[in-house]
Amino acid sequence: YLPNDAARKAATLMNVDNRVLVVGVSATAYGREVARAMEFARARGAKTLGVIGSLASPVNRMSDLVIYAPTDVAGPLPSIVALVAALS
Repeated sequence: YLPNDAARKAATLMNVDNRVLVVGVSATAYGREVARAMEFARARGAKTLGVIGSLASPVNRMSDLVIYAPTDVAGPLPSIVALVAALS
């Protein structure tokens, strides 16, 4: 889990290496912060797994492997049921 605080996030990511799997979850097409964290982890040698609800998510491009769990719903908030099912 990465905290939302930038300093704590950086401190956590500084400890990843090629023995770590970073899982990024993005329910919508907007996952810039998650993708940036994954990009940094990849640069440090970590493997990345993206669980995405939209193929347009930038997490899709930063992941070594992707689990696509569509979250197509009407309204401003995506359903997280598919993402939770994928993680289970």
